[in-house]
Amino acid sequence: MQEILDGRLQPAGGNDGVVGAILQSAVFDPASEPPGPNIEAYFGARAGWAERSLYTRLEGRKIPVFLVYAELDPKAFRDEAEKMRAALCKRNGGACPRTLDLAGHNHISEIAHLGSADEQFGRELLNFIRSVR
Repeated sequence: MQEILDGRLQPAGGNDGVVGAILQSAVFDPASEPPGPNIEAYFGARAGWAERSLYTRLEGRKIPVFLVYAELDPKAFRDEAEKMRAALCKRNGGACPRTLDLAGHNHISEIAHLGSADEQFGRELLNFIRSVR
């Protein structure tokens, strides 16, 4: 995730074709979470967690963000999504990012239901993609 917003990791001039980001049900600041195998699997050794925080990268590339989380996500994911939304609202001078809280879904079902009769996420995903093209 850091790579999307961190200007230091972009090609000269930032011309890599990325025009938006979808942040979905995730931990954006590993240092704020209790240590454990799940966090370590994604972020590596705890010693580097503070520098891996996405919050330290928000002032990099300012592309549109679509923030997605689910009603039945673990509390940590919901808390992170709300914290990220507030940080992006502040970064954007009060203009908050597109946000979707998927009712009746969890961390896995929000992706697994794409292509099913439940079109809520798919429809919103396409709307975001079309809005940044």
